[in-house]
Amino acid sequence: MKKTIKAILIDAENRQIKEVELQSTEGYGFNESIYKELKCDYITSACGDLFNRLSHALFVDDEGLLKNEPMGAFCIRIGETGHLYESQVLSGNGIIVGVDEEGECIDHALDVEIIKDIVKWDEVANLPAPSMTFIPLND
Repeated sequence: MKKTIKAILIDAENRQIKEVELQSTEGYGFNESIYKELKCDYITSACGDLFNRLSHALFVDDEGLLKNEPMGAFCIRIGETGHLYESQVLSGNGIIVGVDEEGECIDHALDVEIIKDIVKWDEVANLPAPSMTFIPLND
C-alpha cells in the first residue's frame, strides 16, 4: 500500500524552502521519492545531533562533494553571535522528514518558516574538500 508524507525540501539550486509530498514505493519506503527530490543516487543524514533531538532527519546527497558541478550549497545555523549551532557547508539539496520510534519516515512536524530562518545559503566555492581516511588493518 502506497503512503504519502509531508517533508520540507531545501532547494539549493533555486534557494527556496518549501513543503513537498513524498510517496512510498513497495519495498523501498520513501527512499526513491527522496532520491528524486534530491536529484541524487545515494543519500546520507546530516546534522543528526540537531535533528535527532527533534525526532526528524535531514537527508542530503551522499556524493554531493564529489560532483564537478554542485547544484548549490547551504548550512544550518541557529543563533548569530557565538553560533549556538552551525553545520558544515552541505552540497546540493536537502530534505527534512519526521522520524518515528522505529526510525521510519513520517510527516514532518516543523514550522517551514523556522527552517527558512536557520538555513543559510552559501557559495559552492565554500564547500569543504572531499576527504577519505584509510585505516590499516592489523594482521
